[in-house]
Amino acid sequence: LERMGDRLRQMLRDLISELEVPMGVTGAASLFALQFTTEPVTDYRSYATNDKEMMQTVFTGLLNEGFLMSNRCAGNVSAVHTDADLDAFVDALRRVLIRAG
Repeated sequence: LERMGDRLRQMLRDLISELEVPMGVTGAASLFALQFTTEPVTDYRSYATNDKEMMQTVFTGLLNEGFLMSNRCAGNVSAVHTDADLDAFVDALRRVLIRAG
């Protein structure tokens, strides 16, 4: 699970860099969270810099793409997920971010 979490977080970082979106990814082991800020998120104050409107847009967009996350755009991988599932999630996020423009 940790390997899958590391892989997913790196894929998300690569996507964010590729699309030049002002956001980041946090998490450890199987956990991940999308952060809609360029600030490093390390505590409540830095979390508060998130763009809440963008967070809601991405949450709804991913839901429409078939991926349910928490409404704060946090999630986790589990033993039932495959590399293809991770790829599908990143592809869905790509479409959502492009649409959000």
